[in-house]
Amino acid sequence: MKTLCVLFVVLASVGMFAQSSDTTAVSLHASHPSDSRFASIDLPTARPVGNSWEADFDAYSEVEDLDDDTWQSIYEALSHLSQHPININTATSEEFMLMPFLTAEQIDDIMYHIYRYGRIRSAAELVMIPSLGFETRRLLLNFITFGDGKKEATLPSFGDLMKNGRHEVALTARIPFYERQGNRTGAYLGDGLRHSLRYDFRCGKYLRFGFVGSKDAGEPFFGRNQYGYDHYNYYLVLRERKALKTLALGCYKLSFGMGLVVNNGFSFGKMASVSSLGHSSNSIRAHASISESNYFNGIATTVSPVKHLYVSAFLSCRKIDATLKRGDSTAIQTIVTDGYHRTETEMSKRGNTTENTAGGDISYQYNKVRIGLTTVYSHLSRPLSPDSSGAQGYKRWYPQGSNFFNIGLNYALPIGAFMFGGEVGINADGAVATINRLTFSPSYKLKLMFLQRFYSYKYNSLHAMSFAEGGRVQNESGLFLGGEWQPSSNLTFTAYTDWFYFPWKKYGVHLSSYGTDNLIQAMYSRDTYRLTARYRLKIKEKDATDEDNLRREMQQHLKLSADYGLESPLSFKTQIDASLIDFIDRNWGFMFSQSVSYQPRKQLRTTASVGYFHSSNYDSRLYVYERNLLYNFSFPSFYGEGMRLTLSCQYNTCHWLTLAAKCGCTKYFDRSTISSSHQKINGSMQTDLDLQAIFKF
Repeated sequence: MKTLCVLFVVLASVGMFAQSSDTTAVSLHASHPSDSRFASIDLPTARPVGNSWEADFDAYSEVEDLDDDTWQSIYEALSHLSQHPININTATSEEFMLMPFLTAEQIDDIMYHIYRYGRIRSAAELVMIPSLGFETRRLLLNFITFGDGKKEATLPSFGDLMKNGRHEVALTARIPFYERQGNRTGAYLGDGLRHSLRYDFRCGKYLRFGFVGSKDAGEPFFGRNQYGYDHYNYYLVLRERKALKTLALGCYKLSFGMGLVVNNGFSFGKMASVSSLGHSSNSIRAHASISESNYFNGIATTVSPVKHLYVSAFLSCRKIDATLKRGDSTAIQTIVTDGYHRTETEMSKRGNTTENTAGGDISYQYNKVRIGLTTVYSHLSRPLSPDSSGAQGYKRWYPQGSNFFNIGLNYALPIGAFMFGGEVGINADGAVATINRLTFSPSYKLKLMFLQRFYSYKYNSLHAMSFAEGGRVQNESGLFLGGEWQPSSNLTFTAYTDWFYFPWKKYGVHLSSYGTDNLIQAMYSRDTYRLTARYRLKIKEKDATDEDNLRREMQQHLKLSADYGLESPLSFKTQIDASLIDFIDRNWGFMFSQSVSYQPRKQLRTTASVGYFHSSNYDSRLYVYERNLLYNFSFPSFYGEGMRLTLSCQYNTCHWLTLAAKCGCTKYFDRSTISSSHQKINGSMQTDLDLQAIFKF
């Protein structure tokens, strides 16, 4: 293993001596007389140089809105799409919907432009689609190609799919330069390495299959895991075979309606919802992530027996982890989703419960009109019985029992510049959840969205995920108003305000409570630089230790960033993050970070960053996006006082091999140990080396 790591670093370092520059730009030649006003606009002719899609997508997102598992799933899906871009000239609306930053209007405008004017030949021609703003075009370029517009007269045979497909194998490892308490004492059953193996086969949009094997640090490799890795995902997805629209076998994810009944696919935070106008779609896709929770295992399919009618059905059977009740091993206290199997205790929870799930969706879709009916039934081999006594009283209405049934009706209806959409869901006890959205886009310069939601505190669904402040489709009512305004193609203002109310108790709140969430962002972009300013104010009620009533907590977050040299071999990013938390005491935090990327040629990219952070406590922690290896999401939080340094390099040695390495080091100035319990590190410095090799053939 040590020899392999050394060889990996040496090969990745060779690219550091490569030199040259390869930047391209084109002056748009107007394809049509009426479009001559675009003739002087310069845009890259290919995918962006010197800056990857992750940095662009960061401008659309607010990481605190979603959990790490959801972000990992989103990141993996977009990483795969960036490696296997779609042909914009032959893509279907379903393929465009895989890019959740696009609105339904933008998708329609792209397809109409191709229908009216023919093939889009270069990135410059995207300027002729007014609804695509500057940042949207920049982001879109990472996921598309400009192939010919010829569509296959007949579907390729299965033999042709196998012959013309592309294989990808990715090996990823994280090597720690420290030892955790669990490894020193032997509490952890495995070594400190974290590594994974990913195999993926893809032939256009028609066929995809593969598997993912992974282990976390501290988990055994072989030994207690007789098949090697702690966790495996297997998947096969077949699309567009006449009436068969999608067939998925193995591990897959689903999304129907607005997610009140079933959704373990895409879900975005509030700011991204404004930019995409609440983009949602019915979809079945492969679960190709290292995530060990929030997916189905079995079979799912969508067929279209007649035009505009789509019928979906799915069946799943999988083992899940659970914490059993003390003194009653026949009941579940908590379903465990972290996927850790490092200790004997964690290993005892592994796959100790079986979940069987079945359901389906039938929908009618014509242009932008959609109406659908979704059902899902789940059965657990052990009944859920969460502890709701004492301080756990907020769990009083959490899912209980062995059988769960939900049914929902979703709709979408366009009327001029308005679009109405929503869903209502009902569980077996008759409790209701509903969400309704109204969007208004009178021009490509202005987007407005109003959203109302009511989730009864008695409503629950094991697989629901939708727009929510509290993280669950339960115990919440709210009104949301957001908008995006582009006074010019380079300047974008985004803002929203959200009022929410929790009628039942929540964690840390022993009474009903309410709050507001407000954000405003301004972003100015040119070809070579981008300036962003974001301010967020959230006010919500929480328990105060010395009072019976609730007190308001005020959270303020500020982000200022400047990216320059975006389309150049040498690019920089300067960012300042600050937080101020006013509750019983006033806590604050800030982080200043600077990164530089150098891409002298297409085959080589290096990135270095340094940041200093200082915060009063964990409540005033800072989240900062960090570029990582492909398929590996990284948005760490920092608190206390210290510095963060990273150095990464990616080198495409040839068309079939890519090597990448990243070294990250966090040095704390305010502590002599890091973390606690089994995760404790004796020292004030934490350094990791990530390595990756990707083979394509």
